Amino acid sequence: DISVNTFIDDAAAALAWLAQQEGIAPDKLIVAGHSQGATFVPALTHRAKGLVAGVVIAGNYRPIDALLEQQLEDSRALLQQRNMGDAALAPLQEAVSQVKNVRGGGMPAPTIMGAPSAFWEGWMAQADAMPALAKTSPVPLLIVGGTMDTNVPPSELPLWRKGLQGTEVPHKVV
Repeated sequence: DISVNTFIDDAAAALAWLAQQEGIAPDKLIVAGHSQGATFVPALTHRAKGLVAGVVIAGNYRPIDALLEQQLEDSRALLQQRNMGDAALAPLQEAVSQVKNVRGGGMPAPTIMGAPSAFWEGWMAQADAMPALAKTSPVPLLIVGGTMDTNVPPSELPLWRKGLQGTEVPHKVV
């Protein structure tokens, strides 16, 4: 029954709890998230009180299903460079197909990569909303990516730069 909204609710509750702790400056909190957790950061900047910034580490700009497709192609290319067959890609190939099916409104598989299809639906919805939430974030965001990341490629960074242009809040992409 766990959903992406559960994670966001839990993170918001943790930030509220942290803000009430002795020795914590509640008006100087920064929230950071990595990979899937990065998709929660823009939503949290709209919900949590006292945040002064958010850090998105290896956060995707494109939809999850597009990112999974790229991961499949990147993995295939890597195996080809090493003269290896792509039989090991079957689970990822199946996940890409199942997630596309969820996106298209088809009959979802009971689970995708071990998580219920409903979880994937929620994650895709959150990730789809992420760029708009980031653009309207009331606090600055630091978007960080790296060349060694095999899940969220550095090709996401130019999309972030373009998507955050024209905002009043000074976001930074590195």
